[in-house]
Amino acid sequence: MATTELVTSDIAAFTFCAFDLLPSTRRGTKRGSLRSADDVAAAVRFAREKNLRVVVKGAGHSYLGQSNAPDSLMIWTRDLDAITQHDAFVPSGCEGRIDPQPAVSVGSGAKFIQLYDAVTTKAGRFVQGGGCTSVGVGGHVQTGGFGSFSRYGGLAAAGLIEAEIVTADGEIRVVNACNDPDLFEAPRGGGAGFGITTRLTLRTRAMPERCGFVGQTIKASSDEAFHRIVERFCAFAAESLSNAHWGEQVALTPDNEMDIAMVFQGLSDAQVQEVWAPFQDFLTDDADLVTEASEPRIVSMPGRHWWDYAYRMANFPNSIIPDDREGAEPGRYWWSGNAGEVGIYLSGYESLWLPETLLDETNRGDLAQALFDASRNFTLGLHFNKGLAGAAEELREEARRSALHPSAADASALAIIAGGQTKVFPGVLGHEPDRDAARNDAQRMAAAMAELRRVAPEAGSYSSEMSYFEPNWREVAWGDNYARLLETKMKYDPDGLFTGHHQVGSEFWSADGFERRG
Repeated sequence: MATTELVTSDIAAFTFCAFDLLPSTRRGTKRGSLRSADDVAAAVRFAREKNLRVVVKGAGHSYLGQSNAPDSLMIWTRDLDAITQHDAFVPSGCEGRIDPQPAVSVGSGAKFIQLYDAVTTKAGRFVQGGGCTSVGVGGHVQTGGFGSFSRYGGLAAAGLIEAEIVTADGEIRVVNACNDPDLFEAPRGGGAGFGITTRLTLRTRAMPERCGFVGQTIKASSDEAFHRIVERFCAFAAESLSNAHWGEQVALTPDNEMDIAMVFQGLSDAQVQEVWAPFQDFLTDDADLVTEASEPRIVSMPGRHWWDYAYRMANFPNSIIPDDREGAEPGRYWWSGNAGEVGIYLSGYESLWLPETLLDETNRGDLAQALFDASRNFTLGLHFNKGLAGAAEELREEARRSALHPSAADASALAIIAGGQTKVFPGVLGHEPDRDAARNDAQRMAAAMAELRRVAPEAGSYSSEMSYFEPNWREVAWGDNYARLLETKMKYDPDGLFTGHHQVGSEFWSADGFERRG
């Protein structure tokens, strides 16, 4: 595989033809900013009239850089952030066909920290969304939507009840299972490029009574010892973690470390200790395998306070980093664990759904060997909340009916291999990234992922976290769902007004999105 670098990291160096009616800061003057679907529709009609390429930016949380493109008209939806909660919502035109249910309507430009503050902290309800607080609601849902508690809440896209979408003809459409159902299916995991989503209505459910975190770092005494620890952990995951209570991740490193950073819901601290006791007993009984291991750390709190800024600042201030920049909204923060992603120059980013069958007793040995072999090349993360093995069957069935790659519903975890250089910026003298090191890292990441593909050759990738250079992106991101997604794309955007890197229909356009192929 050729070594390449993730060119999305160079996006900041490009000059954009940006829509000139955007707010400069949240608290500043909002002269002419996009505040409604009518404003977005006017921008779309302007783009069609002037034959401009359009890209859409919400929170800008895109590893593939799909919210940016050179020489394009950027429509920034961040001021579309109104939130309305419903006790009994029925989609428009579905009266008598769909039962009322609790839900929340939210503008597509809102970040999930805003939604969690309104729905969970203030109202005590749960809404499925992203794990990172800075993730934008619109972009997250349209690519699928996994968060820390996905096995409890299901796929965010599957919980979409209704959406307001501005299509390429400049029309505003309210779509759901009864109105334009083909277009309604597109943002349920089909990615960007079908129109501009301006409002989404998501179901809500009861918030778990208690949520918490389990953390531990284990350093193995040798390669052989690390391999044995990985084997035992695979068995432990199959026995104890493949259920709706658990989420988040475990990292395996080339220097034989296992870093556990899991979250849980619906369990007491005593129950969590009981769950992890067999694995801890294994580490104690085979002490020669370990040179160093931190004490398991369990932190829990009432579920309603999981995203509560004031509660965390008072009780767990080290768990968050407040956004104290000028113009930032009060109460905004990001997780301390995400600090390494701030200002990162990505060398590569790859993912693979790991089928739940790999945790079967007959396959566990092969999985452990592949994980060990992969970790010899680069650090890999097992994201147990991305993948719905262990979730309630109705949630898994909902995911199978979404546009997401079918293997996501039956995955025990999403393996992510990614990395880069922090505090470097292309074009900033004295702070340039080391491109040779980046290419070397990309080569090692590819070698690591090749080991995992050996045991999961038919599995796909998460569309928002797949390789920027994936040649088979259509099959890898959407599998058999791609054909119907393309049919919808051709119906609502036949001229390719919304064309972006590895979006549905982009195969008919040049890489820069300006020249039609064939």
